[in-house]
This record gives sequence, structure tokens and C-alpha cells, in this order.
Amino acid sequence: MALAGLSGPPRYAAAAAPPKVTKAAAHYQDYPNDGQMCGMCKFYIPPGGSPGAGMMGGTMGPEMMAAGTCQIVEGSISPRGWCQFYRPLSG
Repeated sequence: MALAGLSGPPRYAAAAAPPKVTKAAAHYQDYPNDGQMCGMCKFYIPPGGSPGAGMMGGTMGPEMMAAGTCQIVEGSISPRGWCQFYRPLSG
């Protein structure tokens, strides 16, 4: 028995992303820390890229130094920045 008014597959609410922490809570800074920087962190998302893609996001050019985002920290993230949640791409 078909239900009136329904067309197509059922729709489900998108899963809510976990809340991100503030830059202050992450101790974020816009400069590297002892050679570690966001662009080399597994949580960094380059502009137009995917998490863990690194500073270049798979591309070369000026965009490799453009601000991206982070899976953990809110706001615009410099690829040359750093925070306490830094984890290297390889580990």
C-alpha cells in the first residue's frame, strides 16, 4: 500500500558534524612551531582539497599557500599555522 504524498526514496537528516574548537582553545598560531605546520597535518583541509591532502592539496601553484580549514579547529587556517592538535601526515 503506497502512502499518499510521498515520492522517491525516504529522506534522512544529514549527520551533524561534531563541533569544532576555537582557535584559542587549540592554542592556534599563524606561524610554524619547531618545523610543524598545519599544511603538513592530517587534520588540515586545503582549499578545494580533502583532509590529509597536505599543503598542496594535490596541486601546485599559489593556492598551496592559501588558507584552508581544519577538521578540529574552527575558522580559516593558515597552512603555515600550528596548534596543539598537530599530527603529521605520515603518522
